[in-house]
Amino acid sequence: VGGNTDICINSSVTVQGPQEAGFTYQWLVDEVPAGNDHYQLSFVVTDNVEVKLSVTDASGCTTTSEPLTIQVIDLPGIIVTPNRSEICLGENVVLTINQDNITAFAWQDGLGGNQLSRQFTPDAVGVFEFWASGVHNVSGCISTDTAVVTVHPVPVALINPPVQTTVCEGQTVNLTTNPTAGYLYKWMINGDSLGSGA
Repeated sequence: VGGNTDICINSSVTVQGPQEAGFTYQWLVDEVPAGNDHYQLSFVVTDNVEVKLSVTDASGCTTTSEPLTIQVIDLPGIIVTPNRSEICLGENVVLTINQDNITAFAWQDGLGGNQLSRQFTPDAVGVFEFWASGVHNVSGCISTDTAVVTVHPVPVALINPPVQTTVCEGQTVNLTTNPTAGYLYKWMINGDSLGSGA
Protein backbone atom coordinates (compact mmCIF):
# COMPACT_ATOMS: atom_id res chain seq x y z
CA VAL A 1 0.00 0.00 0.00
CA GLY A 2 1.19 3.51 -0.73
CA GLY A 3 1.55 5.75 -3.79
CA ASN A 4 -0.98 7.01 -6.32
CA THR A 5 -3.20 5.38 -8.90
CA ASP A 6 -5.94 6.47 -11.31
CA ILE A 7 -9.14 4.42 -11.61
CA CYS A 8 -12.23 4.82 -13.79
CA ILE A 9 -15.21 6.01 -11.79
CA ASN A 10 -17.60 3.25 -10.60
CA SER A 11 -14.89 0.63 -11.14
CA SER A 12 -14.08 -2.06 -8.59
CA VAL A 13 -10.58 -1.91 -7.15
CA THR A 14 -8.69 -4.39 -4.95
CA VAL A 15 -5.79 -3.33 -2.75
CA GLN A 16 -3.68 -5.66 -0.68
CA GLY A 17 -1.01 -5.74 2.00
CA PRO A 18 1.43 -8.44 3.13
CA GLN A 19 -0.10 -11.88 3.65
CA GLU A 20 1.57 -13.22 6.77
CA ALA A 21 0.54 -15.83 9.35
CA GLY A 22 -0.47 -14.26 12.66
CA PHE A 23 -1.07 -10.81 11.20
CA THR A 24 -4.29 -8.88 11.79
CA TYR A 25 -5.38 -6.17 9.40
CA GLN A 26 -7.32 -2.92 9.67
CA TRP A 27 -8.06 -0.98 6.50
CA LEU A 28 -8.80 2.74 6.60
CA VAL A 29 -10.53 4.57 3.75
CA ASP A 30 -10.33 8.32 4.31
CA GLU A 31 -9.48 7.47 7.94
CA VAL A 32 -12.72 5.44 8.33
CA PRO A 33 -12.34 1.72 9.21
CA ALA A 34 -13.35 -0.51 6.29
CA GLY A 35 -13.36 -4.16 5.31
CA ASN A 36 -12.68 -7.24 7.39
CA ASP A 37 -9.57 -8.61 9.03
CA HIS A 38 -8.04 -9.59 5.68
CA TYR A 39 -4.93 -8.67 3.74
CA GLN A 40 -7.10 -7.60 0.76
CA LEU A 41 -9.80 -4.94 0.43
CA SER A 42 -12.16 -4.56 -2.53
CA PHE A 43 -14.56 -1.68 -3.10
CA VAL A 44 -16.18 0.42 -5.84
CA VAL A 45 -14.55 3.79 -6.46
CA THR A 46 -16.98 6.70 -6.76
CA ASP A 47 -14.72 9.53 -5.57
CA ASN A 48 -11.08 10.30 -4.79
CA VAL A 49 -10.05 8.39 -1.65
CA GLU A 50 -7.02 7.74 0.51
CA VAL A 51 -6.42 4.18 1.69
CA LYS A 52 -4.19 3.04 4.55
CA LEU A 53 -3.49 -0.35 6.10
CA SER A 54 -2.71 -0.94 9.74
CA VAL A 55 -1.04 -4.30 10.43
CA THR A 56 -0.49 -5.94 13.82
CA ASP A 57 1.83 -8.95 14.11
CA ALA A 58 1.71 -11.87 16.54
CA SER A 59 3.84 -9.95 19.03
CA GLY A 60 1.34 -7.09 19.18
CA CYS A 61 3.48 -4.65 17.26
CA THR A 62 1.50 -2.38 14.93
CA THR A 63 2.50 -0.35 11.92
CA THR A 64 0.50 1.74 9.49
CA SER A 65 1.30 2.06 5.80
CA GLU A 66 1.84 5.20 3.82
CA PRO A 67 -1.43 6.31 2.18
CA LEU A 68 -2.46 5.08 -1.24
CA THR A 69 -4.24 7.88 -3.07
CA ILE A 70 -6.83 6.68 -5.56
CA GLN A 71 -8.03 9.31 -8.00
CA VAL A 72 -11.12 8.71 -10.11
CA ILE A 73 -11.25 9.42 -13.82
CA ASP A 74 -14.63 11.06 -14.30
CA LEU A 75 -14.76 12.38 -17.87
CA PRO A 76 -17.98 12.92 -19.86
CA GLY A 77 -19.12 9.53 -21.12
CA ILE A 78 -21.86 8.07 -23.26
CA ILE A 79 -25.19 9.92 -23.36
CA VAL A 80 -28.51 8.43 -24.50
CA THR A 81 -31.28 10.90 -25.40
CA PRO A 82 -34.02 11.49 -24.56
CA ASN A 83 -33.18 10.54 -20.99
CA ARG A 84 -36.85 10.27 -20.07
CA SER A 85 -39.90 10.24 -22.31
CA GLU A 86 -43.62 9.56 -22.02
CA ILE A 87 -45.68 8.30 -24.93
CA CYS A 88 -49.06 6.72 -25.53
CA LEU A 89 -49.52 3.15 -26.68
CA GLY A 90 -49.26 3.12 -30.47
CA GLU A 91 -46.69 5.92 -30.58
CA ASN A 92 -42.93 5.46 -30.80
CA VAL A 93 -39.79 7.12 -29.49
CA VAL A 94 -36.32 7.36 -31.07
CA LEU A 95 -33.35 6.81 -28.73
CA THR A 96 -30.04 8.31 -29.85
CA ILE A 97 -26.45 7.97 -28.62
CA ASN A 98 -24.26 11.08 -28.46
CA GLN A 99 -20.85 9.75 -29.49
CA ASP A 100 -18.82 12.95 -28.95
CA ASN A 101 -16.81 11.38 -26.10
CA ILE A 102 -16.65 7.72 -27.10
CA THR A 103 -14.89 5.55 -29.65
CA ALA A 104 -17.10 2.45 -29.41
CA PHE A 105 -20.57 1.70 -28.05
CA ALA A 106 -23.04 -1.13 -27.56
CA TRP A 107 -26.68 -1.30 -26.56
CA GLN A 108 -27.11 -3.52 -23.51
CA ASP A 109 -30.78 -4.42 -23.86
CA GLY A 110 -33.23 -6.34 -25.97
CA LEU A 111 -33.70 -3.97 -28.91
CA GLY A 112 -30.98 -5.58 -30.99
CA GLY A 113 -28.67 -3.96 -33.50
CA ASN A 114 -25.93 -1.41 -32.90
CA GLN A 115 -27.14 1.78 -34.54
CA LEU A 116 -26.64 5.25 -33.09
CA SER A 117 -30.41 5.86 -33.29
CA ARG A 118 -33.05 3.25 -32.61
CA GLN A 119 -36.83 3.38 -32.66
CA PHE A 120 -38.87 1.77 -29.90
CA THR A 121 -42.54 1.04 -30.63
CA PRO A 122 -44.17 -0.55 -27.57
CA ASP A 123 -46.83 -3.23 -27.72
CA ALA A 124 -47.81 -2.84 -24.07
CA VAL A 125 -48.12 -0.15 -21.42
CA GLY A 126 -45.53 0.14 -18.66
CA VAL A 127 -42.10 1.55 -17.87
CA PHE A 128 -39.23 0.41 -20.10
CA GLU A 129 -35.50 0.96 -19.61
CA PHE A 130 -32.88 0.92 -22.36
CA TRP A 131 -29.19 1.40 -21.75
CA ALA A 132 -25.96 1.60 -23.69
CA SER A 133 -22.28 1.50 -22.76
CA GLY A 134 -19.36 3.22 -24.46
CA VAL A 135 -15.56 3.40 -24.32
CA HIS A 136 -14.16 6.88 -23.66
CA ASN A 137 -11.97 8.16 -26.49
CA VAL A 138 -9.19 9.37 -24.14
CA SER A 139 -9.26 7.44 -20.86
CA GLY A 140 -10.58 4.12 -22.16
CA CYS A 141 -13.09 4.07 -19.28
CA ILE A 142 -16.43 2.39 -19.91
CA SER A 143 -19.53 4.43 -19.09
CA THR A 144 -23.22 3.56 -19.17
CA ASP A 145 -26.33 5.67 -19.64
CA THR A 146 -30.00 4.74 -19.35
CA ALA A 147 -33.15 5.99 -21.06
CA VAL A 148 -36.54 5.46 -19.41
CA VAL A 149 -39.69 5.31 -21.54
CA THR A 150 -43.11 5.41 -19.88
CA VAL A 151 -45.95 4.10 -22.06
CA HIS A 152 -49.48 5.19 -21.13
CA PRO A 153 -52.72 3.51 -22.25
CA VAL A 154 -54.82 5.21 -24.92
CA PRO A 155 -58.06 6.63 -23.51
CA VAL A 156 -61.35 5.24 -24.82
CA ALA A 157 -63.55 7.71 -26.74
CA LEU A 158 -67.13 6.39 -26.62
CA ILE A 159 -70.36 8.26 -27.37
CA ASN A 160 -73.45 6.90 -25.66
CA PRO A 161 -76.25 6.31 -28.19
CA PRO A 162 -78.90 9.06 -27.93
CA VAL A 163 -82.55 8.24 -27.30
CA GLN A 164 -83.37 9.47 -30.79
CA THR A 165 -81.04 9.00 -33.74
CA THR A 166 -83.46 10.53 -36.23
CA VAL A 167 -84.61 14.09 -35.56
CA CYS A 168 -86.15 16.96 -37.44
CA GLU A 169 -84.13 19.95 -38.55
CA GLY A 170 -83.83 22.45 -35.73
CA GLN A 171 -84.28 19.92 -32.95
CA THR A 172 -81.63 19.48 -30.27
CA VAL A 173 -79.74 16.22 -29.70
CA ASN A 174 -77.93 15.60 -26.42
CA LEU A 175 -74.85 13.46 -26.75
CA THR A 176 -73.00 12.12 -23.71
CA THR A 177 -70.00 10.03 -22.83
CA ASN A 178 -68.98 8.25 -19.65
CA PRO A 179 -66.80 10.75 -17.75
CA THR A 180 -63.41 9.65 -16.43
CA ALA A 181 -61.42 11.64 -13.89
CA GLY A 182 -58.42 13.37 -15.44
CA TYR A 183 -59.71 13.14 -19.02
CA LEU A 184 -60.18 16.15 -21.30
CA TYR A 185 -62.93 15.99 -23.90
CA LYS A 186 -63.29 17.62 -27.32
CA TRP A 187 -66.49 17.29 -29.36
CA MET A 188 -66.40 17.51 -33.15
CA ILE A 189 -68.95 17.32 -35.95
CA ASN A 190 -67.62 16.50 -39.39
CA GLY A 191 -64.14 17.39 -38.14
CA ASP A 192 -65.15 20.83 -36.79
CA SER A 193 -64.61 21.46 -33.11
CA LEU A 194 -67.69 22.30 -31.04
CA GLY A 195 -66.00 22.69 -27.66
CA SER A 196 -63.78 21.03 -25.12
CA GLY A 197 -63.41 20.60 -21.38
CA ALA A 198 -62.93 18.23 -18.53
